[in-house]
Amino acid sequence: VGQLILAADQFIADRPTNENPEGKTILAGYPWFSDWGRDTMISLPGLTLATGRPEIARDILKTYAVFIDQGMLPNRFPDHGEMPEYYKKLKNLKVNFYGFQQNVLKLQIK
Repeated sequence: VGQLILAADQFIADRPTNENPEGKTILAGYPWFSDWGRDTMISLPGLTLATGRPEIARDILKTYAVFIDQGMLPNRFPDHGEMPEYYKKLKNLKVNFYGFQQNVLKLQIK
């Protein structure tokens, strides 16, 4: 399990925000890609929950929750200071914000 955690740590990066100075994200395709919303959410359970680190999952979810726009998670976070990009073609695939919020709250309680 120790080797798995070390490998998982290679993909987890800091993404502090004003609302969450401890913010985290996942760099799924580094160095070719920065943090992509879809890739982050797909890999989040395996990189954080399966390795026994729900607090990191909570920080990632809280970081992304700040950027929900019209029910969408950012597709890509650009460099510092720029606005995140949303993939408008997927605008009908909305985030269940209530479910998303409940998951964040559950992680905060643990």
